[in-house]
Amino acid sequence: ETETETETSPPTIFASGMTAGDKFSRQHAPSFYESVYQSITSLIQMDLVGGRSHILEARKSVISDLGYLAGSESKLRSVAAPVSKLSVLGNLDDVVKVLEGSTPSTLLLNQWGLCDNGGNVQRVGTLLLNSDPGSSHGKVTNQKSDALMFRSLETAQCVKELCLKILIKESPDRRNTTHALISQVYKSCCLYSELGRH
Repeated sequence: ETETETETSPPTIFASGMTAGDKFSRQHAPSFYESVYQSITSLIQMDLVGGRSHILEARKSVISDLGYLAGSESKLRSVAAPVSKLSVLGNLDDVVKVLEGSTPSTLLLNQWGLCDNGGNVQRVGTLLLNSDPGSSHGKVTNQKSDALMFRSLETAQCVKELCLKILIKESPDRRNTTHALISQVYKSCCLYSELGRH
């Protein structure tokens, strides 16, 4: 049981996004990464109300950041990170719906691109056979892999993997969800490899 809990625990990527002020100050709203960390922790404990509450706090943080961008001559790249964060929060919302039983897990896996055209969960063996050595799934084109963009993409992929681990623990269809997790990890590796080429 201890090993399972350790594997499902939120990684340091979220904690590393927090400053000392984020962790210990009670005088301001929590940061995006702090709220995401707390929401995942709540979902691991099946505290869906707490999970939704922290997702809402994270969304407020992103909206606040967008407010600062609106007042400046923001470039497309500046907006990309907040949009990626909102996508992460949308994924967390969808996971809560699966955990509460209002949405089937197969629908979520299909939305995340982890099912084939027939609605079956993709196996990593099939992905390997169908992959093009010169390209990758989720290829990023005409875009430099600057630190901010990489951090946003890493967070998005990491949240998906953690959510799939939570679903494996709680879902009756563990076999398919496990195959989905393996495929997600493979796709994440392909994306990181592609980003490293730019």
